[in-house]
Amino acid sequence: MWLKNLYNEFSTHNSKCRLTMMRILQLGLFAIFLMVGSLGQSQIPQKRVPNISPVDIQSNRLRKIGEPQMLRSTQTTKFELRTVLVQTWNGSAWVNWYTSDYTYNTGGKKIQELSRDWAGTQWVNSQQYNFTYDVNGNMTNQLNQYWSDTAWINLYQYILTYDSMDNNISTLVQRWNLGEWENDEQDSSVYNSQNKEISELHQFWSGFAWVNNLKDSISYDDQGQEIELLQEELSDSSFYRELFAYDLGGNDTNLLFQSWNGSAWLNASQEIRTFVGGIETNDLRQNWINSWMNIIQDSYSYDLNGNLSMDLEQQWSGGMWMNTTLTTETYQVATGIRDEPNLPVQYNLFANYPNPFNPSTMIAYDVPRRSNVQLSVYDVLGRKVATLVDDVQEPGSHHVQFNASNLSSGIYFYELRAGGISLHRKMVLLR
Repeated sequence: MWLKNLYNEFSTHNSKCRLTMMRILQLGLFAIFLMVGSLGQSQIPQKRVPNISPVDIQSNRLRKIGEPQMLRSTQTTKFELRTVLVQTWNGSAWVNWYTSDYTYNTGGKKIQELSRDWAGTQWVNSQQYNFTYDVNGNMTNQLNQYWSDTAWINLYQYILTYDSMDNNISTLVQRWNLGEWENDEQDSSVYNSQNKEISELHQFWSGFAWVNNLKDSISYDDQGQEIELLQEELSDSSFYRELFAYDLGGNDTNLLFQSWNGSAWLNASQEIRTFVGGIETNDLRQNWINSWMNIIQDSYSYDLNGNLSMDLEQQWSGGMWMNTTLTTETYQVATGIRDEPNLPVQYNLFANYPNPFNPSTMIAYDVPRRSNVQLSVYDVLGRKVATLVDDVQEPGSHHVQFNASNLSSGIYFYELRAGGISLHRKMVLLR
C-alpha cells in the first residue's frame, strides 16, 4: 500500500496535500528508484496506476513534490482550472499521454475530475474522482473510480471529519472489495491553538483492528512556518525527518530529507526551489549518494493572470537533462451566481509581495469567520511602527498595501491577530 501511495504522491497532478505514508523514506527510495530505472530504460515515464492519493484534502502543510508554490493573487477575479493535458517526450516530439477535465459547483468547489488516456487516435475514459463537501465547504468524501470499458468501478474512498475550527482531524481510507467497502488505512491529527497541525498518527487495518504504523511530529518557528517534520516508524522505531528552509519572503526554498542510523542523521534527498518575485520558477530534486546527484527538475511558466500554465519535467541522465513530461493547464474565469461562498477554512497570513520591497508591498490574509482583525507592523526591536487593520471584518480573503516610505531600510515583522490566534511573518525594506 505504501509503495502505491509513494508513486502517486509524485505522479498525481496538482495534489495539494497528502495522506501521511512513510513520506520521508519514500522520497529517498523514489529518488533511488528513478536513478536505477533510468540506467536501462527510456525516458518516457511508465503509465501511472489509478490515483489513490488524497486530492485537495488534509492540511496544506506539505504540498506534492514538484507542485509549484503559486503567487497569491490579490485580484477579485477568480479562475478555475478546467483542463490539464499531460504529454510525454518520445525523443523528437511531444506525444499525448492523458488529460483531465474539472467540474465545479456553484460555490467554486471541485466536484469531479475526469481523466482520459490517449489511445492513439482518441481519448478514452481512465479514472474519475468525485468530491463531496459539508455546509462549511470542507471536503467530506472523495470517491475514486476506474473505467472498465463499459462502466465506472469503485476503487477507493476517503472519508474526512473536522473539528469546530474546520481542521481535518481524521481521514479514513476504504477500498472497494467484492461489492462492499473495507477499511484500509486512516490518519488522525492533532492541532495547536493556532490551528497548526502538530502531530499525526497513521494506522492500517489488519482485518480485525487498527494497527499503529507511523507517527509525525511537526514543529514551527515563531512566524508559524513549519521547520521540521519528524516521523517515526512505530514497528521498528525507525526515524526520518524533513527540514524546511525559507527565504526572506517566506518562500520554502529547501526541503531536506534525512534518516536516522542510530547515532546521526544521514542525508537522503532534497528539494531546491527557485523563486522570482515570489513566484516559483524551478523545482530541483536531488538524491544523496556521497554527494548531491540530480534526479528530476520541473520548470514552471505562468499566464498573465498568475495561473500556472505549463510544467516541464525533465530527468537527469547521462550528465544532461532529458525531457519526460509536459503539463499544460487551461483556466477560465469563474462565472455564474454562487449559492455558497468560496471561503477560507482557517486564518492564514501570506508572504508579502514583493519582498524585499521599496517602498510599498502587498500583504494578504484569510479570515474564515467574522472576526475582530488587527494587522500590525513591528521593527526588529518589537516596536509597533504601523497599524494596517484594526476592525471587524467579514469572512474571506483580504489584502492591504503597506507603504514604508517613512521607514529606514531593514527587517520588519507583520502580525495578524484574529480569532484568538496570532500569526507572524518577516519582510525586508530595501532602499
